[in-house]
Amino acid sequence: PLLDHQKQAVWWMGEQENKGSLRAGILGDDMGVGKTLETLGLLCAKRLANTLIVCPMTMVNHWKSEIERHVLPNTFKVIVYYGQTRPKDLATLRSGNIVITTYGTVSAEYKKLTKLGMTDEGLSEGRPFDAATTRALPVGRPILLYCVPWARVVLDEAQYIKNRFSISARACRALPGTYRWALSGTPISNSLDDLFSLILFLRWPDYPDAKEWNAFIKKPVANNQPAGYQEL
Repeated sequence: PLLDHQKQAVWWMGEQENKGSLRAGILGDDMGVGKTLETLGLLCAKRLANTLIVCPMTMVNHWKSEIERHVLPNTFKVIVYYGQTRPKDLATLRSGNIVITTYGTVSAEYKKLTKLGMTDEGLSEGRPFDAATTRALPVGRPILLYCVPWARVVLDEAQYIKNRFSISARACRALPGTYRWALSGTPISNSLDDLFSLILFLRWPDYPDAKEWNAFIKKPVANNQPAGYQEL
């Protein structure tokens, strides 16, 4: 059973997903508090067609084992999309209720998409791509992650995308997904720009680019102005 603070987190995440303009959030609990269990609680409480979990390679087996340990058998069909044995057809990937993949895999497929001539502006629209188009690209494995209309996208250890100019950050921002979550015990490591990268992934409507972020948060906080902290 979930602890009281974990139940509260599941409730809060559900409330966030019910919001109209922003159905997303940052779960910034400290390490060991239970972000994985809280997320699984959300997935069980509010079952959607599919959820994509992006995590470091070292966390793939952790997520798989936590699902097996804490979720009743046959509740979800779990697919691991990573490595040489990962599914190669879109139908199999679409059949999963929970798909677990890695930042490296997402980045690799994103690089292939850019070879189609897609720009970050086009990718940021968040619509899934036509599978036939991506299969026609002579770049080896088909591009599948960007062809699925994910209901929910979860980034575990989301500090991996703290540099918003990195391939990983750009790749994750481009993933299609209605509900978007960033899990991180350290959403700010070096500067507020670390947090801004997560905000961009969440597609927070108030901060679509650096202009608004700098004007209303970064500069006021740097100048120790209360308005900046209140906005933050």
